[in-house]
Amino acid sequence: MIIYCDMDMVLCNFLKGAEKTTGEPFPDKSGMSKDEKKSIISDNKDFWDTLEWMPDGKALWKQITKGGSDVRILSAYAEWDPNCKRGKRVWIARNLNPKPSKIHLVRREQKKDYANSDALLIDDHVKNCREFISAGGKAIRHINTRQTISEFNSKYKGK
Repeated sequence: MIIYCDMDMVLCNFLKGAEKTTGEPFPDKSGMSKDEKKSIISDNKDFWDTLEWMPDGKALWKQITKGGSDVRILSAYAEWDPNCKRGKRVWIARNLNPKPSKIHLVRREQKKDYANSDALLIDDHVKNCREFISAGGKAIRHINTRQTISEFNSKYKGK
């Protein structure tokens, strides 16, 4: 089985990093516009590579990488930030051990193109999971690590 793992809000905490960088919750609409926040983030060259781990993100990575599955990163990049792809690759190099077998940084709507009967996507967005399943893959919607690991162990571990 090929396991495709998302990054933002699965392994790394984009929302916390965005709030720390902009001074406001993202994408909260009460203060700055989303575009203003995106501009502040893209002005921070190190934003993506300095994101914190999600709580228990390390435990999730450890669980899905043990057991010999082919684990890859499948993460959408922010088209509005020219630093995003580089920063995500730096974050992976600094933080993930073992390293993923491949890194796919794609537009959000391209994630479904990686689906097949031997592919599992772990992602926090319902739409990505639905599209991946419709395209012939399997998916776990990541809400929290405990739930994701439980579903992974009961349905997919060792397959």
